[in-house]
Amino acid sequence: MPRNLHIEELNAAADLAAFRARHGDQLHEIARRGTFLDDRDIDRFLSLSLPGLDELMAVLELGRRLSAGRYRTILVDTAPSGTVPLPVQVEAPGPYPGPDQRLLIFCGKSGVGKTTLTCATALHIAATEPHRRTLLFSGDLAHSLGDCLGVPVGPKPVAVSQRLTAIEVDAQAEFAAMRSAYGEELRVFSPGSRPTWISPSTSGL
Repeated sequence: MPRNLHIEELNAAADLAAFRARHGDQLHEIARRGTFLDDRDIDRFLSLSLPGLDELMAVLELGRRLSAGRYRTILVDTAPSGTVPLPVQVEAPGPYPGPDQRLLIFCGKSGVGKTTLTCATALHIAATEPHRRTLLFSGDLAHSLGDCLGVPVGPKPVAVSQRLTAIEVDAQAEFAAMRSAYGEELRVFSPGSRPTWISPSTSGL
């Protein structure tokens, strides 16, 4: 291998742990001021493996390397799993949601199976706990609940079974309604100017 070529694999998990250790207090304070969560829920939230954190660690590390000026050129392989073999099935599933757990959020990158797991979990809860009413909610712009469940699903609640209801929120319509409802209030805060709205379809929200 040429002397002027260096190869390195980023340990995103270790970098993320170090980042949390350095900035945990600040992150906790941001979450405390910007949400209605209590301290226990904030701690649980910050301990989650949230989408995009691996990429954030990579961007921060790249920024440090570029600032150091040691390399003229940096090439990046963004393969998330590297050379680690992935299991063909879930070997250690997460705990089943208890009676006190009212909200389950399935997060992840595009194509990892969020919709499939969400639908499977909702159907399983509805089948094994007939006394428990369950809402299956999709906020994705590219809705696919109907394809997964085999029934038409839209912006109004649809009964999938006796205790399971599904809905695909229309983000564009909800955004238009919010803009109509609060546009005048925003003009009061900035008289003489028009509010600038960012559409959820272009912002990635």
